[in-house]
Amino acid sequence: MKKLFLFLALGASVAFTSCNKDDDSPNSNDEIVGTWIDATGNYEDIYVFNGDNSGNYVEKENGDVIDEESFTWSKVVDSYVLIYGGDESYNEKYTIGEVDGKKVLLDDESEEAAIKQ
Repeated sequence: MKKLFLFLALGASVAFTSCNKDDDSPNSNDEIVGTWIDATGNYEDIYVFNGDNSGNYVEKENGDVIDEESFTWSKVVDSYVLIYGGDESYNEKYTIGEVDGKKVLLDDESEEAAIKQ
């Protein structure tokens, strides 16, 4: 009886134990999702794109945060539009390109804005 109880307890614990779940966000597999960094001299721009269309931008100088803003992003054809703080007039548009085998974020003038990490 004791062995049966232990077997049932073990079976129940296995059944109710969950594994780490993958990100089920609708855009979790979009190529923009992840961290993009532009490091130039003492300055660093960091963009973090999440699969739920949210994101965060951090600007650093000499390792100190000098600006930080959240944004939402959406894909429009082959471009990505970032809207900062919910203000649609405060937005930026990017595309994804490739330079030297690395994915790069390109601004609306096709200038390199960041490299995917």
